[in-house]
Amino acid sequence: MAARIIHEALSSARTVYAYGLENYFCKHYSTVLNLEMT
Repeated sequence: MAARIIHEALSSARTVYAYGLENYFCKHYSTVLNLEMT
């Protein structure tokens, strides 16, 4: 029971972390691309 709760918590935390990281890179790369285009 406890192992499943820990596993679900880790997987959800990893999903949130991956989403935040992807969001950060999207913003960062869009800024870099905008600087290169202008």
